[in-house]
Amino acid sequence: MVSFIRLSLQRFLTHPWQTGLTVLGIAIGVANIIALLGFSYSAREQTAKLFREIGAEVFFVTPYFETEGGPLGGNPASALGMLSPKDIEVVRGVEGVESAGGILIAPVWVRAGKRQIFTALVGAPHDYQQFRRVETSQGRFFSREEEEGRAEVAVLGATVAGKLFPSGGAVGREVVLMGRSLRVVGVLEPTGEIIFEDIDNRVYLPLPLAMELTGLGGVHTILARTKPGEDLAGVMERVRKVLHTAHQLGPEDPPDVSVFDIKTITRLRDKTFGIFAIIVGAVGTIALIVAGINILNVMLISVLERIREIGIRKACGARRRDILFQFLLDAVLQSLVGSLLGAGLGVWATFYLTRRVGWETYFPFWLVIGALAFGVMVGVLFGIAPALRAAFTDPIEALRYE
Repeated sequence: MVSFIRLSLQRFLTHPWQTGLTVLGIAIGVANIIALLGFSYSAREQTAKLFREIGAEVFFVTPYFETEGGPLGGNPASALGMLSPKDIEVVRGVEGVESAGGILIAPVWVRAGKRQIFTALVGAPHDYQQFRRVETSQGRFFSREEEEGRAEVAVLGATVAGKLFPSGGAVGREVVLMGRSLRVVGVLEPTGEIIFEDIDNRVYLPLPLAMELTGLGGVHTILARTKPGEDLAGVMERVRKVLHTAHQLGPEDPPDVSVFDIKTITRLRDKTFGIFAIIVGAVGTIALIVAGINILNVMLISVLERIREIGIRKACGARRRDILFQFLLDAVLQSLVGSLLGAGLGVWATFYLTRRVGWETYFPFWLVIGALAFGVMVGVLFGIAPALRAAFTDPIEALRYE
């Protein structure tokens, strides 16, 4: 066994260009799989982290969109319409609903002194923190009285506060948004990014004030919370039926609102990331197959170069299985070195990319083991044909080969 390994290492070192290119091909394929799937897994966990801030008793009402077909199935139309303020009151009045509030989102520029940032205006209810579990790091959220009185106040996300007031002390200062001067009453704890969107890059205003500034007559989403002990599915179904009737739709008319909870969003997220994982895996697999073809080519050339050596070894008593094992070991060694190198590059790339976008890195250990095993398997599969050719070479013909 030791002699076989020594011969494979000698071959590896005496033909650096051939083996080096093969190793590089395997490394690129394995690194692709690990880095892209690792980044995808981190994005998925980052999304789950945000979802965990939403209580299990909270559900959403939006203009209708397909929630069953997934990102590539059914009719995945975006909820581009709006719901009216009356819809919020209707939802509040449904049996089993404890509270409800509307959310309005619009892109805006916000300025403080000479500093300016492009952000998202979020019109929100005063009890927004009941629906999404976020805390203020400074100050407070606006009150019911400020919401009802259209008080010119704002709560800043961590990114907005950091860029407009880098030295701190945002609470009590003023920001200018859509020509109006607003007093900052609070700054939220940082949340992070989700699918390249910075959730902290937002400015929260009382909903009536946001509707006045944007000129929009409705909201994009209604957040609702069930009473303790209520069946969430039952409450959601009642809300769906009540809104269907309130919008003067008949039993045969298609729905114009979607009512769903965090489980539905999680299911859609898993479908989306599942499709992405398949695409990423296919890209990495193609790269590994190309590398495997390179192994096949290099090993076939190696068989031609070593025909006389094969003949001499067979004449000296080497068996077919010895020759077969030797050439398979050459292929395994190249694919193993390439897989290890690719695993190291893939892990490093995952940590680098997630740090660049400000995410925590979630890296499953099984991903590295699976990619390593797949890389070695490719080397073995593409090394079998050359090894068989070497093993079944006629020794007489091999000794005559020039």
